[in-house]
Amino acid sequence: MRTALLLGAVVLPAALLATGCSSDVQTVGGSAGPVTASPSAVATTTTTSTAVVPATSVSSAPDRTVDVTVPASRPASMTLGPTGLGKLKLGMTQAQANATGQINVWGPVYDGQTATKGCIAKTTLKLAEKGRGVVYFSTGLGVVIIDGFGGMASPQGIGVGSPTSEVLKAYPDYSNVDEGQTEGRGYAAVPGNSGATYRIEIKDGRVSHFTLQSTKQDCYE
Repeated sequence: MRTALLLGAVVLPAALLATGCSSDVQTVGGSAGPVTASPSAVATTTTTSTAVVPATSVSSAPDRTVDVTVPASRPASMTLGPTGLGKLKLGMTQAQANATGQINVWGPVYDGQTATKGCIAKTTLKLAEKGRGVVYFSTGLGVVIIDGFGGMASPQGIGVGSPTSEVLKAYPDYSNVDEGQTEGRGYAAVPGNSGATYRIEIKDGRVSHFTLQSTKQDCYE
């Protein structure tokens, strides 16, 4: 009897253990089955992720490029500074200036002028409207003044029509001849050319005249 009971005791736990193991295997098999049995789902997810990444990069890249290149998109023939306007440069002789094809015929600075030294000649830019875009020549300094006109701007984006606030932002050193004022005539250093100055006139809160000139020009005040 004692032996039988012992065997019975052993048999019952074994049966229960077998039942428990069977239950565990089914549970593991049930939960793990979808993961190992569906590689296509994993592959699809991976493919989708890979496709999205380059699409995002391509769509954002042009925006960054445009932000950088827009300020530099103005043609050289319409950018005044830091050394000149297009091929026309401060310091050129009359012959060199003529060779650029950007100017009209030279004439005296003042009617009836007979001086042979100093600021003796002036002309105008072919692209400028009448009365604007005057270019001055000095015997000792070459081309000394290039006057801007509408549509032209400095590399910093300043030109005729720019508001005073933009002038001060682009050229913090801008100084008006009348201390404490912004209206009227003033000067600013030319970034990238220590031998030149921007002569800027402001009227009614906007630039009315914008000129690139040699710091040593001898044509006017």
